[in-house]
Amino acid sequence: MLDTDFFLDGISARSKGIYCGSPVSFSAAVPRISPVQIAGRSGDLLQDDGGYYNISAKVDCFTMATRTGSTAMTDMKEVAGFLFSTRGYRRLTTYEDPDHYWLAYIKNAAEIAPRLNFLNPFNIEWECKPYAYLTGYDDRISVPASEDITVENPTAFDAYPLFYITGSEGATIATGNGYIQLASAVTDMIYDAETERAYTGAGMSYDSAVSAHGVPYFSAGTNALRVEGATVQYIPRWREIL
Repeated sequence: MLDTDFFLDGISARSKGIYCGSPVSFSAAVPRISPVQIAGRSGDLLQDDGGYYNISAKVDCFTMATRTGSTAMTDMKEVAGFLFSTRGYRRLTTYEDPDHYWLAYIKNAAEIAPRLNFLNPFNIEWECKPYAYLTGYDDRISVPASEDITVENPTAFDAYPLFYITGSEGATIATGNGYIQLASAVTDMIYDAETERAYTGAGMSYDSAVSAHGVPYFSAGTNALRVEGATVQYIPRWREIL
């Protein structure tokens, strides 16, 4: 049996009775570039929005009722619960690359579900965001108020952090790329620099409490970060294209 595995939200597929016939494979990231033809001019003008298309991932799987007390039916019930109980993007990690994770959702769910009544081989296909995120950076980092600090981005790609903010009206969180200012006092607000949205821990919108002036993200290399009038923690979400 091949010694490989994958993990969804940190849970091993093998622990749920899923065995991989091959490692998870990923397609290459493709930049979003559109060629534009201009009448009377040779060659194409390239419109590059700076982003990448989603990538795909795939793995061939099977189940074996070899665990104590398991049967084909109980295995498949556990597989279904593991794969489909959580909707949307999930954290996908592979056995071969524990240093990265991808944000992925199952693309071929309609093809898998009808087969979960039987002992059959099956494959899983994911649609993934194009960046591979670095593991080991999930803890919140506190930022001293009213001090200029430096943040070192270890990758060659821009990173858009999550900021956890409690602050008074007029408080600011700034990097060299932009800043946000609080339009009102907030408690336990989360600001996502990637989506440029603010919300509570329960997911309710806090957008009205934020005035944005550019985006406070971290470029490759050394970045300045300053907080005024607020208590702030952040998760950097370092990422790269593999």
